[in-house]
Amino acid sequence: MSIGRAAIVTIVDDANFGNRLQNFALQTALQSLGYEVETIRNVPPAMDRGMLASRAWKALRKDGLVEFARRNVRNLQRRRRSDKAPSGEQSHPQAPQMAPHRREAAIAEFSRRHIVTTHDSYPDLAPEAWGAKYDVGVVGSDQVWNHGFRNAQEIDFLTFLPQDRRIAYAASFGVHDIPEFLRARYAAWLDGIPHIGVREQRGAEIVRELTGREVPVVVDPTLLFDGEQWRSFASIPPEPPQDRKGVQFFLGGGRPDQIAWVQRHAAAIDVPLVDLSDTSIDEVAGLDPFGFVRTLSEAEFVATDSFHTALFALQFQRPVIIRSRDETDSRLRTLLALHGIAVDATEVSGLFVMSSADWEQSSQLIAQHREKSWGYLRAAVATAAGRDSAP
Repeated sequence: MSIGRAAIVTIVDDANFGNRLQNFALQTALQSLGYEVETIRNVPPAMDRGMLASRAWKALRKDGLVEFARRNVRNLQRRRRSDKAPSGEQSHPQAPQMAPHRREAAIAEFSRRHIVTTHDSYPDLAPEAWGAKYDVGVVGSDQVWNHGFRNAQEIDFLTFLPQDRRIAYAASFGVHDIPEFLRARYAAWLDGIPHIGVREQRGAEIVRELTGREVPVVVDPTLLFDGEQWRSFASIPPEPPQDRKGVQFFLGGGRPDQIAWVQRHAAAIDVPLVDLSDTSIDEVAGLDPFGFVRTLSEAEFVATDSFHTALFALQFQRPVIIRSRDETDSRLRTLLALHGIAVDATEVSGLFVMSSADWEQSSQLIAQHREKSWGYLRAAVATAAGRDSAP
């Protein structure tokens, strides 16, 4: 019997393994605390005109009329080229041609089977109608506070709920800084959430810069459960398969020299390399999120620039090769630090290999972070729901 109703606000995206897995994990965590849980369907609207006007005015004052006009002409030209590009064309010339429909169908079926979502979409109902449905709301994880993805919308700060019912769990900004034209709004929205736990250290710094508050860094929802629990969720057989393989999954495409380095590494240890980006491969195209987890659990090594791919590789104690997509991106650095894992630069820029790992020590370290994060979530939910303690 449930003790209340909880809403999850996150990116609802049937094109991304990690997004669906973190949504499933947060739902499972809240259910374990005794709540009936729903994820609110939502699609980010266009950015508010007031924000756009503020952004344009600040950019004009900073750059001057000539540079402002020149940059906007370049942006318009890029959008026109993008609009003319064939459907499914990749941003990087070395990226494989994608056939996304089968994968998206597999991910959508996973969502249908494993994630409880609302019938209505936000904001089809009035904010007060959404607020009346739930005892507590949790925003997170994933890059819910990335204005480039989400267009800075109020739902991501749970404004439809009374302030005392709002919780952020492992929310990620996904950017190094909040632009000047959004800082006042972000500060006000963050001030309206009494319980904030962020996923990266840089996120905690941003909250401090905008509000003066010190907030904890908590683990991604997928790390609230250990490798053995994920083996149970994803029905992973106890015995590893006989056919060894390396796994590559570069969301950013990867430069030719980076891809060549990974291929040489696979050849040097005599394993075939499977590229999870290449949906022309039949067994790759039909992967759902649990199939993705199983594949990583079986890998001899994992090469990636994806946060959740690296996370599950470390969950199953698989050696990782990290491709950096952005020098200011703290997500992978925070993840490696949580596990006590160091990486060394290769001779190829932007590509890093894991130093020798003490997996026992790593498991103990992440277990400590997991326990603290469960403590934060239990206390936040209990307080937000007006209870002295959570189950």
